[in-house]
Amino acid sequence: MIHSESLARIRFPLVVVVVLVLQNTLAASVSIAGAHPDLLSDLVVGTCLGRGSRRGAVIGFAIGCVADLFAATPFGLWALVDLIVGYGLGSVSKDRLDNSRWFLPLAGGAGAGFAVVLFALAAAGVGVKGVLGVHLAVVVAVVGATSVVLVPLMMGLARWSLPPEPQGYAGAWGR
Repeated sequence: MIHSESLARIRFPLVVVVVLVLQNTLAASVSIAGAHPDLLSDLVVGTCLGRGSRRGAVIGFAIGCVADLFAATPFGLWALVDLIVGYGLGSVSKDRLDNSRWFLPLAGGAGAGFAVVLFALAAAGVGVKGVLGVHLAVVVAVVGATSVVLVPLMMGLARWSLPPEPQGYAGAWGR
């Protein structure tokens, strides 16, 4: 018999696998002006909004490594971008979560759009050709617009699958 604590430990990895499958099947088949929704970035943004900057950074790095397995760019770019976005957006948003019902969707769209721009800049910085151009604006607009809808859903998944950190938890390095 599987105990509830064991189930809690596998919930988020299962969520990542399901989102990855949806990204490579459903989202890949949805094309708006040649751009596709980015469900993995939405999960990173939803995690940092739902569970804070520390979890956002760690989960962002892990999901970025998964995304890098399917990207035709140097390994580690998505991991770095998602770590930065997870930590940064989680830090900026921690005091704003209860102030506005529109903040979460807009922050989600902005965060996912920022991830696309940061990835393009990082890829161009390591010599990947063709990532900076007019089409980048289209990709940012499509990813940002779809993320306004999807990030609140991903935030709910993150809250369901990741338990909150204990009060006073200082992490591996302390406070």
